[in-house]
Amino acid sequence: MPSRRAGRGVTNRDTLGNSKMVDSPSKAPKRRFNTVSDLARHLTRRHTETQSWRQIADDDYDDRVKAGTLCRIANGGYDPRRSSIRVVLGLPRTIRLVAYTNHIRQNAILLLHSRKCARRRCRIHFVGAPGRLYCSDYCSHLAELARRKRQAQARRRAQLMRKRHGQRA
Repeated sequence: MPSRRAGRGVTNRDTLGNSKMVDSPSKAPKRRFNTVSDLARHLTRRHTETQSWRQIADDDYDDRVKAGTLCRIANGGYDPRRSSIRVVLGLPRTIRLVAYTNHIRQNAILLLHSRKCARRRCRIHFVGAPGRLYCSDYCSHLAELARRKRQAQARRRAQLMRKRHGQRA
């Protein structure tokens, strides 16, 4: 089959020959699981069918997860905490939620979207009241200091420009 070219670019078949595209790390997992115990049950069932952890790693996860890791998950000795490996295994990503004591009840469902703190240098995403801009009072204070500093610099710059234009006239 002749290779096809799309516009000026080259298709994947041209650059990679007959290699499979399944090795890409962004490929979605074949199955999704809600908990690690669901994944362990599935792995145990698959292991009784195939008798080889390497075969399961190759077939289900395209060798993106080691066979030993799959074995430890099935035996209950490993709980994947990193989000990158959880996505490959088909588990939901983990999030860290920090809450004030006695403000959120156990098993509460949060139906708000998280948003980034309005302070430029802060990288925290938070869930809060719709009108809240900053993740904490401290960030609000730092943002106010930065705003005042920018205003003072702008006033000095304008004053300097007025002096320069006044001297030329």
